[in-house]
Amino acid sequence: MRSLLLSLLLIIAVATAATADGITVSQSVDRSQIAYEDSLTFAVTLQWPGPQYAYRFDRPLEPSLQGLKVASFASSISSSGVGVDETTTKVYRFKLAPTAAGQARIEAIGISFVSYPDSIPGQLMTEPVNVTVARQLPVSEPGGSTWIWTLIVLGVAALGAVVLWLYLRSTRHKSVTEIELSPAQLALEQLVTAHRESAGDFKKFQSGLYKILNGFLSARFGIEVEALDDEGLNDAIDRTSLPERAKEKISEWLIAARKDKFRPVAAAPGEAIRLESEVRELFEKL
Repeated sequence: MRSLLLSLLLIIAVATAATADGITVSQSVDRSQIAYEDSLTFAVTLQWPGPQYAYRFDRPLEPSLQGLKVASFASSISSSGVGVDETTTKVYRFKLAPTAAGQARIEAIGISFVSYPDSIPGQLMTEPVNVTVARQLPVSEPGGSTWIWTLIVLGVAALGAVVLWLYLRSTRHKSVTEIELSPAQLALEQLVTAHRESAGDFKKFQSGLYKILNGFLSARFGIEVEALDDEGLNDAIDRTSLPERAKEKISEWLIAARKDKFRPVAAAPGEAIRLESEVRELFEKL
């Protein structure tokens, strides 16, 4: 009974937290002791006051592990409250599986970020976490019933192969377009590249944004931006099925970007980040 109680007490979340530049980071594991054949969930949580675009995290988290390996990974971001009361939470979740019995360890992770709107870089560090992994269960010795289990395994494998073949046969005629990105999704991917390649240069970012918006309107509505003046462009966008705010903002961004290609541009620090965040927010809703 005492051993059972001790085991239950050990199945707890191990969590610590640190704060830098308004961001709080914490990490946890759902269990501190696991069987060799089992797995655990390791979570890193970032929280800050303000909107989601207040900080950018360009590098993926790559935990250094001893006696463990990453089986799967997922992340999520959410906000609560509005205005000055808005709080954003970003969570990274790793499913970890043992690679050796004994004392396993998740080393401290460095998390790099850039703040908006001043583009000041920073870094947070998690704390290392230890996990105890039980010994691997012994493999049963071969016996007289081994051939029965072999037949069962072969039968299950054959059944799985048949099911897989039927599934592939039923889906092989599906159009490739079902997995292609929509014009809005493609624009979002191109926006990340333009932001990275501009390195904060507002004029360079404007040039990339002009190409992105041009491609979006051409792919979705057949509008050839280069052939239209500002008034014609406004009229063409106004006739699309886009929401009214999207029509207004895309026209505004395109005309400004087209003019900035041929004139000196003086922008405030962080202006490229602000504009990229505004464009991304709009296209995520299309």
